Amino acid sequence: MADLACRAGVVFVQGSIDDELHLEVIVGAVEALFGYSGEHFLADPTLFRNVVFPEDRRALEDAWRSGVDASVRVRAQRRDGAPIWVEHAIEALDAGGGGDRCDGGGGACRFRAALVDVTAEARAVADEALFTPWLGLVTAATPIALFVVDERGSFGRFYFHPREGGAQLRTDVVGRRPADVFADFPGFVLAIQRAAQGQSVHETQRIRGVTLEVHCEPLRGRDGRPVGVIGVALDLTREVTLDASRRDSEAFFQSIIQTVNDGILVNDVDGVIEYANHRLAGFLGTTATAMVGRRIFDYMDDESAAEARENLRRRRAGVEDEFDFRWRRRDGSEFWSIVHAKPLYDADGSHRGSVVAINDITRRKLAEDALRQAHDELEQRVIERTEALQVEVLERRRAEEQAILANRTKSAFLASMSHELRTPLNAILGYSELMSEEMSAAGDSTFLEDLRRIHNAGAHLLELINDILDLSKIEAAKMEIHMERLVVGELVREIDATTMPLALKNDNTLELRCSEAAAERTILGDATKLKQILLNLISNACKFTRKGTVSVSVRIDAVDGVEWLIAEVVDTGVGIPADRLEAIFQAFTQADARVVASYGGTGLGLTISRRLAQMLGGDITVRSEVGVGSTFTLSMPLPRLT
Repeated sequence: MADLACRAGVVFVQGSIDDELHLEVIVGAVEALFGYSGEHFLADPTLFRNVVFPEDRRALEDAWRSGVDASVRVRAQRRDGAPIWVEHAIEALDAGGGGDRCDGGGGACRFRAALVDVTAEARAVADEALFTPWLGLVTAATPIALFVVDERGSFGRFYFHPREGGAQLRTDVVGRRPADVFADFPGFVLAIQRAAQGQSVHETQRIRGVTLEVHCEPLRGRDGRPVGVIGVALDLTREVTLDASRRDSEAFFQSIIQTVNDGILVNDVDGVIEYANHRLAGFLGTTATAMVGRRIFDYMDDESAAEARENLRRRRAGVEDEFDFRWRRRDGSEFWSIVHAKPLYDADGSHRGSVVAINDITRRKLAEDALRQAHDELEQRVIERTEALQVEVLERRRAEEQAILANRTKSAFLASMSHELRTPLNAILGYSELMSEEMSAAGDSTFLEDLRRIHNAGAHLLELINDILDLSKIEAAKMEIHMERLVVGELVREIDATTMPLALKNDNTLELRCSEAAAERTILGDATKLKQILLNLISNACKFTRKGTVSVSVRIDAVDGVEWLIAEVVDTGVGIPADRLEAIFQAFTQADARVVASYGGTGLGLTISRRLAQMLGGDITVRSEVGVGSTFTLSMPLPRLT
């Protein structure tokens, strides 16, 4: 069996595959096919898999595992590095004798296969696949028809791409006889018939406006007898048509060139004029006949002539130019032109002179001179204005620096004075509380009301000083953030306990809701700053709402992969006019003068709260309607816990 397989060039393989490949038998022309012996593969089964090209391995392994008979063609690499194509005829075997071809559950699948070298066949198919589009590209790029006529006298191949202005030969001719499809081209059919009889045909044919250069050669069999025809038909229709058109165009060109607005000049390498049209002669106050044979320098002053000699050197170097140029007429007057100059070459590529197009721009030059003068005047005015602006910018910069310094001085002063005022105020508050307690204990209520007023006024003043101190710290960039772990639910409960008396003071109902997910969530934040913000928003809502409802909701939302703590404070209070929604966040600013008179306050709470929110990476927004109520929303991004 092995000897027969060797002589037949076949390799027989039997094995199984689960997570790994297991070879049981490999015999036949193993070394002739792969350059490795069967012992190599049995000793290292991974080698049998690795000789297959990586991009083909998956298809082969899927066939081994499929549990059905299959045939797979893959590329492999011999031991000497040569690539080959191998056909695997695979037969699935029972996994355990029970009729199943795989044992299931992702276990082993048994197979056997016959391997044959099909490199020659694969290459022939590849060559054919390459040859056909190549011929198509050749005929698409050139006005040529390539064809083969078989021994039956029918077209076996025919490649041709009709082009605009050329012969419109049929292309649906394969399998048909030339006389049947090209009856309108009897000369073409006759050339093919003569080649089929053994003649070499090379001739040019013209019929119905089509010009073909036909070349046909007989294809001969081993006995030398003609068995077909191979041929080429070069479509010269467009070239012949263009040649006739070219002759007509030369006469047409001569008539046009004499009527264009541009002057046309052709000179040799030394500047001798070979051609000039009437337009150029008119520019120079002479005739075209008088110009031919003269040198271009005869129509220039010395300065322009020197420039022209340099231009001729540039033409000899192959440089094209466009430039303004001054000419001098025979009467001594000047005219300016824009010149388009190109090198002129013979058919063999040697430089023979220049071709020049000349357009009169004397009026443009006069306008340019006037514009240049106006530009110089404007430039001087711009310089003067720029200097004035520079002085103005310096003055504004000094004023800005002074304003910044004054603001810093103000903040430093407020911070210092706030600290100086807090000490005696704390003493006043302490003594008023102590005196109230002693008088209450003694049963003397004579001055209790006065002491209460003193205490309330001191507390209000202390609150104002604290707000000023916070604002000055923020403006002086001295406010510090202390990040710590905190549980949202605990923070909400503390705020609920603190703000409930504020709501009851104005007969309000306080509703505080925290989502279940947020209540159990531990976040990273500055608890003091966060509590200060929420207390301020809730106290404002309670202050500006009477016998109404203040609702507070806390939740956590995710936006674009970032988690945000969202706290909304909704009240049914007096509301804020639309044109004052941004003003309320400015320091010492409230909605209007009536608010100050009716509700009091310093106008610092919202300013400080927004600044603190922004320091924490978030913001406070508001929407409101007068007489309906307001909604303040705190949005703060939550850092990831580490």
